[in-house]
Amino acid sequence: MWYAWYYNIPGGSLGPRNDWYWLNFRGILGSVATILFYVSMTHLDLGDSVAMTFIAPVIMPILANVWLKESYSALDALATLFAMSGVVFISKPAILFGADDAGGSSSPEGIVIGLVSALLASVGNISIRKVSPNSHTIHIVNYMMLWTLPVCFGMIVYGYNTINFNLTPKALFCFIIVSICSFFGQFLMSRSLLTTPTRFVTPIIFSQVIFAYINQFLFWGVHPTQTSTMGVVLVAISLILLSFKI
Repeated sequence: MWYAWYYNIPGGSLGPRNDWYWLNFRGILGSVATILFYVSMTHLDLGDSVAMTFIAPVIMPILANVWLKESYSALDALATLFAMSGVVFISKPAILFGADDAGGSSSPEGIVIGLVSALLASVGNISIRKVSPNSHTIHIVNYMMLWTLPVCFGMIVYGYNTINFNLTPKALFCFIIVSICSFFGQFLMSRSLLTTPTRFVTPIIFSQVIFAYINQFLFWGVHPTQTSTMGVVLVAISLILLSFKI
């Protein structure tokens, strides 16, 4: 909010009045989708949770074609198919590859929650295209935070006895880094969807698995497997296909 005030952005912290409907629409769906994603992680294996999040980029260009009449060619569909296949190879969801341990499983409840989260995220992201050019990217992010804050606060109050508030300096530092990176990630993605057709943005979203693949090796020394390497190659192919459209 201080960003909008400090730089005197037109519309202030809440944006132009004629965009309030779509800003709130995106804020509500985005916040609920994010919270449901974390809830699904309590029911699913990590690989399944990751795979579920990438259903949204698959749905988004199709939804944009139906709702906003944006073009969606066979090349766009092929790029999305390669990207989604790559993510499946990298995350290796237990649904398809089997659990790594005897206790690993994916509950139907968790799958439903994950699917609902992905659907809400895709609709929320596409709704950004309905926001007029008069609104700034910071307005979209502000509404996301405004709707997430009270819901998360209520969850903290409800589960107060199960939360450990004794954070170590390292844990606190990690929370700060996650918060900063999440803010700028939302800001940049909202900016791209506000100014660029969805079919160009969604395959690039898949590239985050490549960065995750590199970072897990740099920070934790986790070496790549044959399936994860194949997944990265498939994602890279999708980005190359997309480059022919630009």
